[in-house]
Amino acid sequence: MHTEHHMQAAGGVDPEALDRHIAEMYRDVATEAGRDLHFPTGRPLAEALGYPVDLLGRLPAQAVSSFAGVGYHLGLACLLPGERGRLALADIVTARRIAAGTSCQADLWAACIAGASQRDLYLADIAVAGLELQVIQANRGYRVSSERAQRTSRKHGADSVSLLALKPVPASRHISNPNPGGGARVAQATREEDPTNTTTTQEVKVSTVTDTIRNGVDTEKMFATLDLIKTRPELAKFQFRATNRWIDGSHNRSTIKGFYAAGGEDTTRSEEFVLDAGEPAVLLGTDTGPNPVEYLLHALAACLTTSIVYVAAARKVELTSVESTLTGDMDVRGALGVDDEPRNGFERIGVSFRVTGNAPEDKLREVVERAQKRSAVYDMVTNGVPVAVEVTTH
Repeated sequence: MHTEHHMQAAGGVDPEALDRHIAEMYRDVATEAGRDLHFPTGRPLAEALGYPVDLLGRLPAQAVSSFAGVGYHLGLACLLPGERGRLALADIVTARRIAAGTSCQADLWAACIAGASQRDLYLADIAVAGLELQVIQANRGYRVSSERAQRTSRKHGADSVSLLALKPVPASRHISNPNPGGGARVAQATREEDPTNTTTTQEVKVSTVTDTIRNGVDTEKMFATLDLIKTRPELAKFQFRATNRWIDGSHNRSTIKGFYAAGGEDTTRSEEFVLDAGEPAVLLGTDTGPNPVEYLLHALAACLTTSIVYVAAARKVELTSVESTLTGDMDVRGALGVDDEPRNGFERIGVSFRVTGNAPEDKLREVVERAQKRSAVYDMVTNGVPVAVEVTTH
């Protein structure tokens, strides 16, 4: 993607020295020589960048151990019916032009740092080639490893990105958007009313976000994810899991780690979450943890709060604080089996939010209302969900 204009910055590089450094560096990568490199390698890097674990498992271990990519772009590479051309790639770009003193260092060129293009010029090259940018997302799992490379990256704002660009399709051949599906409901809600500028190719809206981090949310990555799910709705299918084991009395313990997402098993969590549950003394327990209905209140509060934060980030609302109090009214006679008239669970749940931010009161209320409509747990609590119980005995 480097045009002649961009390559002028490399005028001070000795081509022979560059060829030598590249050959030596990637020979060390392939043979796992252990020499200090400017960049990470191997399976941990591939997994951190998003390569599916099942795909890596089908490849020779030696090949995976010498992996030295900068991002996972294959998820963007599937050509859709009616498209005339698609560019999907992962690369290193910089916020600022590489200084002349750095651009002539062959080893940093070989490490894909000194030769990186300035981001806006890089994207201009894509436009000059007749392609329209659809998705650009930061590869947060990639970090250069040596101190020298880290200093250079910080100085010039170097980042790994994956991007998708399409060759324009004539208006008569435009394809309607696929439905993103239920798995993208919260995210789509934020996307529908975002005030950022958009362009359209194949009727897929692409967001341009200048202030990317808002309320701790990477909005650029959020909108890129939504745009991708619109083109590939099968990526919206998720399955979350929990395993539970009885300890003693009312004490039981759940563990949560792996889940299925975006077409494969997600292995980004290095450690499992451990949740202990119990009952208070009045219900024959020893307070080994919150009781299950209290966990339900926590789940509802957490989901509503996360939805509020995401919706606010999309609407350019800076939040100062989000606090909530939840109450659940319950007649325990039903759950204890002493009377069939009361229901087993809560009769009513009350939620009270206190939200502050840099928006008028009516705007903050709109954010909460939108979040309530798109909260997954709120939907499950208020509308119910089928539950299948299977039993194995020994």
